[in-house]
Amino acid sequence: VRPILRYIDKLVERLGRQIEEIRAERDKVGLILDCMDEGLILLDEEGNILASNRSARALFGVPEGEEGGSILLLTRSRRIREAIRQVQQTHQAQVLDLEDDAFDGSLRMFLSPVTGRQYEGKAVGVSILLSDVTALKRAEGIRSEFTANVSHELKTPLTSIKGFTDMLSSGMVQNKEDQQRFLTMIGVEVDRLIELINDILKLSELESVAIDQCEESA
Repeated sequence: VRPILRYIDKLVERLGRQIEEIRAERDKVGLILDCMDEGLILLDEEGNILASNRSARALFGVPEGEEGGSILLLTRSRRIREAIRQVQQTHQAQVLDLEDDAFDGSLRMFLSPVTGRQYEGKAVGVSILLSDVTALKRAEGIRSEFTANVSHELKTPLTSIKGFTDMLSSGMVQNKEDQQRFLTMIGVEVDRLIELINDILKLSELESVAIDQCEESA
């Protein structure tokens, strides 16, 4: 009996070490996931939530310990449900940009099919990576508005210059004083264009410096 008991003790000790290693590995993975700025949600093949990290719960305002249940508990968005269905049916990844009442801002979702993987004994069907792109969308809007304003500001002096040069080249303006006045106005518009271009170049340099600083800090 004693050899059997010693063998059982060794088995228990070995199992204890393996359990500790598994627990430590799981804690490590959990720490990595919870430190991510991006949200991560795992769904089973029926669309039920298997797991979600801290960022995902924060994006949807879900309290700790209430991560289970259907994806409908997080959002009522028809587009999200349709994207999940497409991923499940086609087994192809989907990228979705949307604004949802469940959170304040813009969200970009990367939905990917998962096959042959399990989480706590349940088959994983879809993984969803979420990124808050509110600031990016706002910056894109400012950039678009700036581009439209610059285009308008550039078009105005160019139109004036084109009109003045057409009148001078066609011989419509014969009076020397009028010719000189038109040439002066062309010079004024050219100076205006140069100022606009210099401002654009300065903004481009500032943006380049800001990007370099962000990359260095990262």
